[in-house]
Amino acid sequence: MNKKGAVSLSMSALVIIIISIFVLAMGITLLFKFVSKSQDVKQTLDSRTEMEIENLLLAKGQKVVLPLATKSIQSGEKAIFGIGVLNINDADEFRLEIELSRYQDEGKIEQTGDEIKSKANGWLLYSSSPFTLTQNENTKVSVLVKVDNDAPKGKYIYNARIYDSVGGQYGNTQKFIVIVT
Repeated sequence: MNKKGAVSLSMSALVIIIISIFVLAMGITLLFKFVSKSQDVKQTLDSRTEMEIENLLLAKGQKVVLPLATKSIQSGEKAIFGIGVLNINDADEFRLEIELSRYQDEGKIEQTGDEIKSKANGWLLYSSSPFTLTQNENTKVSVLVKVDNDAPKGKYIYNARIYDSVGGQYGNTQKFIVIVT
């Protein structure tokens, strides 16, 4: 009888280990899917935005540009904005910071409050890690805005700023507008 109990216990332990390995493998698979999806979003700017950024950076020599700065998005939907950066100085490290500047409801009444700011800032997905540009090099940074399903309708105005390695603002503040419909 003791031998059967020992074999039964060993089989139960083996089944638990197999199930645990399966759950771990599924978790790792999901993690890789999320990471690869965020990389896809980061690298997908439409061709029209790409051309506008190239034109403004190279032809006009602007340091920071944000073409096509207004988009209407339905609740639960998403859109991508593109910000271009041209380094006209020596090689330097830059970083992007974005925050909600203002919110106007459907009646065009200015609304304030930390709750609406934190919620609207939570819609943004972009890389806040520093990036390096050599002199006369440019890059494009994608900003994904994914509006919540229960987002209040209205106009959300964001400020996008590029900072250099010494902490000073590089170029002008760029504004983009998300109109939630």
